[in-house]
Amino acid sequence: MLNDTKIKALKAKDKKYYIADFDNLLLCVYPSGKKTFMFNYKCPKTLKYKRITLGEYPTLSLANARSQRDKLKINLIDNESIHEKTDITFKHLALEKMELKKLELSEKTYKSYMSYLQRFAFGIYGDIILDKLQIKDILKSFEKFRKENIKEGADKFFTLLNEIFRYGVMKEYIKNNPIVNLNRKDLLINKASKNHATILEIKEIKTLVNDIVNYKGFINVKIAAMFSLLTAQRSFSIRSSKWEDIDLENGMWYIPQEDMKMRRAHTIPLNSQCVYMLKKYKEMSVDTGYLFYSLRSKSEIISDNTIRSMFRRMGYSNDDFTPHGFRAMFSTLAHENRDKHRMSSDIIELCLAHVEKNKIKSAYNHALNLKEKTILMQWWGDYLNEIADLNQQVQNIFL
Repeated sequence: MLNDTKIKALKAKDKKYYIADFDNLLLCVYPSGKKTFMFNYKCPKTLKYKRITLGEYPTLSLANARSQRDKLKINLIDNESIHEKTDITFKHLALEKMELKKLELSEKTYKSYMSYLQRFAFGIYGDIILDKLQIKDILKSFEKFRKENIKEGADKFFTLLNEIFRYGVMKEYIKNNPIVNLNRKDLLINKASKNHATILEIKEIKTLVNDIVNYKGFINVKIAAMFSLLTAQRSFSIRSSKWEDIDLENGMWYIPQEDMKMRRAHTIPLNSQCVYMLKKYKEMSVDTGYLFYSLRSKSEIISDNTIRSMFRRMGYSNDDFTPHGFRAMFSTLAHENRDKHRMSSDIIELCLAHVEKNKIKSAYNHALNLKEKTILMQWWGDYLNEIADLNQQVQNIFL
């Protein structure tokens, strides 16, 4: 059994080692000299042994470590988790983590971090229970940073959020870090961020689809917008798409490298909703080679401003929605619903044609992931049908 005298006498060694107290309470002594209390327990759900860190000595006293151990043992009797089945909110988790960070931060930095949390998190989703917290809630923090034009703070805030959620996973408050698949660069202020305005609420997506279908303008502009929604591809690829690159029988769109931002050919599967729409559209369109030819000249493609103007006329400002918003919508909702379509983040990024830096891996992914991409894109079409009655809306375009 340990006591303060014994703990203080323990010396650091080349490798960390453990000293037992009793009832599975351990003290880990690191080569740096740091001493940390840990608790070994058998998880009631998996029946596997796990180890949880309680705190660092002497900040956490031996008496308090034993008290924590006893509370955790009681939780194990009544719950599937080592923690109580209480409704832990984001604010609770953040404040618990910040109490630990307070020991390692300067007073100025600590106050700065707390200010960020108060301004950009607590007022938005501080009281939301962790199990109910969604990516779209977290994205509102970065929307607020952009509106206030705070770039450096947003970067620091992302790092802080990541630490908080990783701590939550370690403490078993949450199963997964909800921002692990978010791209930091996409969230921070840059020249392209103004083009990323999107819509994520189900009710608003349904309204957007209805507005596009009922838009009193040229049908090729409406089809271009719906094509963007259903494929989540870049604006130039959409506007420069050619019938010769689209295989409607097999539901594939082979985008040549000259139509891609990174000058790499890209294959995107077309969901059944998109195939139906393009078949109907092809029957009535003029064969100029391009799907969406310019109203001025059938030998030219429509301009980006043509589609943007449609949204402006429908009442959507640049801060509300832009053509690029379809990609942001797909990315966010696909990541948020991974438990439903069961495709990895890598597959989502491949569908978005985000370039893999490793060229060998990129070629490998292109060759072997077509099946997974097909499953994901069909899920997307079905999901849109579920939330926005898309199958009927596509038919309504041609009425």
